[in-house]
Amino acid sequence: MFNRKNDVFMLHCKQETEGFFNTAMEIKPAKEMDVDFKAELFSPENGGKRMLKSWNGKYLSEGGTYCSNCKIKFKPGAYPITIHQNKLPDWKNSGRLSIFPNAGRYVALKGNDGRFLQHGPHDNDRMAAPWAAADEWEYLTPVRNADGSWSFRSRWGKWVSAHRGDNVEFMPSNMDCEQWWIE
Repeated sequence: MFNRKNDVFMLHCKQETEGFFNTAMEIKPAKEMDVDFKAELFSPENGGKRMLKSWNGKYLSEGGTYCSNCKIKFKPGAYPITIHQNKLPDWKNSGRLSIFPNAGRYVALKGNDGRFLQHGPHDNDRMAAPWAAADEWEYLTPVRNADGSWSFRSRWGKWVSAHRGDNVEFMPSNMDCEQWWIE
């Protein structure tokens, strides 16, 4: 699916663009937590709170406080979420020590209700779900796209997507539906 050439990924899939299909598009990988990356995602003036706007103009938001396991939804208005840089769990509080390779490049997306965006527990389950704590299912690798948008890849190679309706899913390709604008 991907060919790596000079630090640029060529995505070989069909993408509809203004009624035409492109068979390849360039996706430049994110820099690994350098100053520019941190400044854009974790800006001190807003405490790391950001709104993620999808290709269809809707914003990432929690499903609602009325239910503890609601799906993460899109809302027509701007509902901020928090982008967190992950840290290793505190073994004194959690009773265990988890070590993640290259932990400095991952982020977790945390909603205002305190839950994290999670890649479902089964790889064939594409639906995103809210979760109480950040662990390997919640860690995402941010990727800066050539057009300035951001994409978030799970540890299983799937991308946070606004693919269908108002649901957030994880999809196998990084196309328009998987690209987010940070506001």
